[in-house]
Amino acid sequence: MPFLSQVTLVFYCQPCVVILSQVKDSIETAAAVVAVLDGANPNVYLEVGYSWGKTIPTVLLIKNIKELRFDISGHRCLVYANIKNLETLLTAELSKLKEKGVISS
Repeated sequence: MPFLSQVTLVFYCQPCVVILSQVKDSIETAAAVVAVLDGANPNVYLEVGYSWGKTIPTVLLIKNIKELRFDISGHRCLVYANIKNLETLLTAELSKLKEKGVISS
């Protein structure tokens, strides 16, 4: 995915310790944010809200739609079955955003 370098991936990684200001800076400078909502981690939901507040295009991903929490359940999410399916869905979604001029190459 050639435009993946412009995308901030937001996901939960237990051993990772990231300072909030670094996360905010990454979101603010991203062409788009891809949020993996598996596990319903509150930090990821906070980062999605921050992305929306900054009007950064945000792609929501989840493996099990029943895991969606809070007000996200009313928003469009890409539901994936496996990693290959995820790659296909995400590539198509980022291509659509690029075609619409929402993100650049």
